[in-house]
Amino acid sequence: MHFTWVAMEVMAALEKESNLDGNLARIRQQPREIWMVKMADRITNLQRPPKNWMPDKINRYREEAIIIHDRLKEGSEYLAGRLLKKVNDYPERYQEEN
Repeated sequence: MHFTWVAMEVMAALEKESNLDGNLARIRQQPREIWMVKMADRITNLQRPPKNWMPDKINRYREEAIIIHDRLKEGSEYLAGRLLKKVNDYPERYQEEN
């Protein structure tokens, strides 16, 4: 039973990763303002993670934010800088507290 749950988590993570790639590719085809909305959304979401998030989920969320930064940073130098700062602060601030 445990193996099945782990396999499902791995498959969901892989699917989400490919979805993120596809989503970011579609966003890059839109005006830069859309890129800015995606970066601003992740900046806002890099708050304290829910108490039930395990360290690996926190790390995956941080890694997704890095990918978002790398793919969309040309949309806004200001937002890219804010996102990178949030990414760099994220594990230090919250991993220890969970």
